Amino acid sequence: MSVTSLGLATKASAGTIVGHVQARSASEAAGAGDAAGSYGSRRYKFLEKIDYGALRDFIVHIDKVEAPLPAGQPPPKGAVTQRDGTFVPHVLPVVAGSVVEWPNADDVFHNVFCMSETTPFDLGLYKHDPGKSVTFPQAGRIDVFCSIHTKMTCIILVLPNPWFARVTDKNPPCTATPKTSPSVPTIRAAKPSRSCASSGA
Repeated sequence: MSVTSLGLATKASAGTIVGHVQARSASEAAGAGDAAGSYGSRRYKFLEKIDYGALRDFIVHIDKVEAPLPAGQPPPKGAVTQRDGTFVPHVLPVVAGSVVEWPNADDVFHNVFCMSETTPFDLGLYKHDPGKSVTFPQAGRIDVFCSIHTKMTCIILVLPNPWFARVTDKNPPCTATPKTSPSVPTIRAAKPSRSCASSGA
């Protein structure tokens, strides 16, 4: 999958990045012209085909630029709520060092856990408890599950800097305003379970 149409307006020390996110298959991005790709073969007719035009809810961020939190500053906070047997939101972008709370709004027990090498945790069984929280010190993708309900999953996207934006529809522009930026930033758009990158000049 690729991301296109990211119009950039940057300076060496500061700038604003504005653009549109468009998801395309690898064959479309390569200019192959065959939107169906190998899916046109009868051999793969029963495989699920991704409708790239229907993809929504991307996280766009500046990649490979670290901006540690200032010493003594309280860590940023986020929250993923367990509601109606799902994690809300499904994808939460946070800067490294953030604290994420895990309130359970359901009348049933959940057990939130993660087996990530960087931030493994197991919050145990609980319900109606707003006090559970986890700190995410390192950048990376963190996949989180419920040990009781196997279809409950979510992603904590821990980023190395706070310059990111969520794009919730196909066409509206997204904006990120870094305090400092490299002369040639790399813009990355992440989609649940899939990710793609595009470099801007």
